[in-house]
Amino acid sequence: MELLAQLRDIREPDPVGFWPLAPGWWILIALLLCALIALSIWLYRRKQQHRRNAYRREAAALLDQIDLQSSTAAQEINTLLKRVATHVYGRDRCAALTGPEWLAFLQSTADLKIPEATVRLLSAGIYAAGTERGEIASTEIESTLNYARVWIHLHRAEEAQSQQQEPQQQQHEPTQKEVPADV
Repeated sequence: MELLAQLRDIREPDPVGFWPLAPGWWILIALLLCALIALSIWLYRRKQQHRRNAYRREAAALLDQIDLQSSTAAQEINTLLKRVATHVYGRDRCAALTGPEWLAFLQSTADLKIPEATVRLLSAGIYAAGTERGEIASTEIESTLNYARVWIHLHRAEEAQSQQQEPQQQQHEPTQKEVPADV
């Protein structure tokens, strides 16, 4: 019995602590943080893109409201294209354009061929007298409407924004006359 009295209970080792984390957990945390940052950046850019394209959605909604049976439908489509172009490219670049210059501008701002019906309609049809305007075929107006819809979605707005920012940056650069002499 003496030997049994000398026996002690088995001592268990201390439980493994939560801290410090194993290297695998650190890698997992780093990957999750990277994924969270990437998701945040993607959402931010998507929101900015959505805001930048608000005028495109508004113009598309206004196109849908145009009555194709109206005698002023061609003029309304042209006016809407002008409004979008003026908003994106600036009044000084496109507001005074008419006829072939206007068509060349539309062609240069989007990689999109202008249909012949649209060329006829935007060149002369919108300037026709009231009786002549009534003779415009509905297929020409529909073709022009479809072209306008596609142009609104495909024109290059980024190019216009960079061109508008360059003159502003040049204005803010100091010239030699503006730099103080004692510097």
